[in-house]
Amino acid sequence: MRGYWRCCIFCILLCIQPLFTSADVSIRDGKEGVQLGIKEKTREQHNSSGDILSRADEENRDTCNELDPQQMEISRNLFNLAIPQESIVDDCCCSIKTVSSSNYEDINPILNQLAKLKFFRYFKVHLEGTCPFWATQAMCMKPGCSIDVCRDDEVPECWKDEKTDLVDVTTPLDFVKWRDTDKDMWTEAEDHSTGPMSYVDLQRYPEGNTGYDGRLVWDQIYQENCFKGTVDSMCLEERVFFRLVSGMHASINTHIAHHNEIDANGNWIHNYAIYEQRIHRDPSRIRNLYFAFLFLLRAMSKVEPVLRTYSYHTGDEEQDRQARQLIDRLLQTDLLCSPNFDESTMFNDPQKDMIKRQFRQHFRNISMITDCVTCEKCRVYSKLQVLGLGTALKILFSGVDAMEIGRHLQRNEVIALVVTARQFSNSIEFLKNSFGVSQTTFLDPSDAFSSPPSSFSSWM
Repeated sequence: MRGYWRCCIFCILLCIQPLFTSADVSIRDGKEGVQLGIKEKTREQHNSSGDILSRADEENRDTCNELDPQQMEISRNLFNLAIPQESIVDDCCCSIKTVSSSNYEDINPILNQLAKLKFFRYFKVHLEGTCPFWATQAMCMKPGCSIDVCRDDEVPECWKDEKTDLVDVTTPLDFVKWRDTDKDMWTEAEDHSTGPMSYVDLQRYPEGNTGYDGRLVWDQIYQENCFKGTVDSMCLEERVFFRLVSGMHASINTHIAHHNEIDANGNWIHNYAIYEQRIHRDPSRIRNLYFAFLFLLRAMSKVEPVLRTYSYHTGDEEQDRQARQLIDRLLQTDLLCSPNFDESTMFNDPQKDMIKRQFRQHFRNISMITDCVTCEKCRVYSKLQVLGLGTALKILFSGVDAMEIGRHLQRNEVIALVVTARQFSNSIEFLKNSFGVSQTTFLDPSDAFSSPPSSFSSWM
């Protein structure tokens, strides 16, 4: 019966489709039908991809091949009109529409410009770590899984001679230095005894589908390292942990669906079946992506003076200057100027010290699980994003003034924090523009899973 009504709605949409081509689109009813209509229309144009381009920063979007202009206008109007202002990101104080608008107009083009610069495109990673939890097979040999690390002459020369990766900022004379201790670390330190660290060019290897089956890894993350019970029954601290992991997972799956295959012309083909199965079927996954994005932005705003005064030194004066200017622009955007997530409400009860220790240990376990990923490209992006979230957690919850922590961030932590925000930002744009996410995706929380499902095979 559901299929019958879907067909009826789709036929009606085909008849009224010309009404959607004006910029004055008005939608009051038929929310599910609208989503179905735009989704089916996009299927017909599956060789057109991705980002709706910003007017001012069009060349800096993470574009693969352009949508038809009419489809871009339809998708943008439907999305903007379909999300009501009162739809607030869970556990935050900002509407989804505000996040989408600020991301599209300001944040996303800036982050994509930053990702192209030398400082942010080279990520230092340990690719030879051994899985501490179970015996793993040899590394995946599929063409999409393997990567080449950077040659010595590709890495900024000034990075090779450094004895420390600490952020380079001006320190006041009366400043009492703070140092990371084991209890302050939210991610496990890389084990250099099993092999050297290598630099990977993230621009050369964009996140996307590799054919790797990550079910065992994700099952371990959710079943062993997430708090138990329904989301509604969790305290705030437990909900935040789950939303961060779920939001990261949603972003990864969005990239897999969006960057799924490459056609004969070198353009990305989107996989709508993966989107339906792994993202759309549970609206909370997209809401958690928005939450994780705001969480990262909040951490960046807490160390704003550090990010503003950091040199971003690569030896290329022009690119270093551009990096400082773009970071300055990013920190002036509305979402970073407004405290949309209030971390002060967490861990402020002595009785919650145990939860904080569990929170930290669970996340450290997740960082160790990344060594169990046997796809090289997947390992790079899992380590990058876990470190990005771990850096945000360290900034917000280490119990020390954020500025003290900020002055002792490692270069890799700064890179991971910014680039992870960029990955989440792109996912929001991909969902809005390529998959026609509409109002039904965000409303009716009762339709979403209220707790982690018993099996996560649908997520992989």
